Amino acid sequence: MAPYSMQTLILFAYLISLVSVYSASSAVHSAGTPLDLSAFFNAKAASTGLNDSFADFDGSGRAYPVEYLPAGPSFVYEGINFALPPFHETSKFDTVRTDSQVISVPNDSESITHFQSFHALATAIWPASGSSGYQQGTLTFTFTDGTHETAGFVVGPWWSTNPFDGPITTPFHYANATLDSGHTTDYNVTSISYVSVRIPNAKALQSVTLPLDSTYINFFSVTLLPALTSAGPSQTADVQLSVQNVRSTTKWIGGADGSSADKVQQIEVTLNNLAPLNASSSSWLTATYNVSLVSDDIETVVPGIVKRLRSNDQVVVPVGVRNRVGVKSGTTAKVQVVLSSTGENQAGRDVKLEDANDWDVVAGIPEWTNGDASLRTHEAPEWGVYSVPAWAPTGQQYAEWYNWDFHNRE
Repeated sequence: MAPYSMQTLILFAYLISLVSVYSASSAVHSAGTPLDLSAFFNAKAASTGLNDSFADFDGSGRAYPVEYLPAGPSFVYEGINFALPPFHETSKFDTVRTDSQVISVPNDSESITHFQSFHALATAIWPASGSSGYQQGTLTFTFTDGTHETAGFVVGPWWSTNPFDGPITTPFHYANATLDSGHTTDYNVTSISYVSVRIPNAKALQSVTLPLDSTYINFFSVTLLPALTSAGPSQTADVQLSVQNVRSTTKWIGGADGSSADKVQQIEVTLNNLAPLNASSSSWLTATYNVSLVSDDIETVVPGIVKRLRSNDQVVVPVGVRNRVGVKSGTTAKVQVVLSSTGENQAGRDVKLEDANDWDVVAGIPEWTNGDASLRTHEAPEWGVYSVPAWAPTGQQYAEWYNWDFHNRE
């Protein structure tokens, strides 16, 4: 994956945080190995009300309203299964304020030891004298051979005066009247964010060290996505890919003139190459393949395209679909992900796609209505951060036109 500056990562994180999750996926596809954080919980994030003195999420007496937090033992997001903390047990801590805690990975003979990626439900807080904003932290992965790898990440604030959503949101939070201008309830949307970080999967993982306390980051749940090992029993194909998630979106592809006259919905398919990072290039996908969705309710009209996917890497592929005749927008449709060769030479190699069947998606984009619920389904357009690299020769061109100029050099 291409390196980015931390400033660019923060900007990406901000744009991603504006995207509301418009998706449905079957719980049967939840994946991952949740880590047990119970021994590390050191604060209470969920409050039963204004008089709950035990709840103190940020060290300043603020807290989430418990009635808006999920009550189940697990929570699925982006195809990852998270073990939820005891939000609804009023006398138990339910969040980890980071302070370089070392979380061990189970290492008995039956445990998985090689992992593709780190996933977490987390959020940023700030000191009493600070203001709401994103925080950046560093994870340290320690392997059984004694080596270490570090990885930076960015996490969104738990609330902000700018609108944003996370996997879990509440319509308000309990405030600190002394610090919050006399208010005991703050009606800004309050969230728990999602963090994903790649783990070098060629080595057996021993532990994960959380960021310093000075980063002001809280973790609620951590899940590791398993990878294949060189001797993995399911590694029977030359190239082995896995579907992590299939996500409905409110993004669309327009007609030939760029209008909405013949628009089709985009559905995003997340593919992982779970082969070890140090595997030979024979485990890489090195030719062009189409990604399509097969369903009784929708049809693929613009297949997604994936050209390269090396081991220990991931790609999100947008697929353009249209509802079949008679299928109303908002219908839950069950789809199968199909990977097909475009005819380029793949040297006769076998490509296997795991976990491709029976994904639930929302078919069709509903009409916009005047209200917060509809507004929150809006997603950033596919072109992403338009102003990177955010510089152009003065008087010669605009940085905003960088992508156009790059692809149109006449």
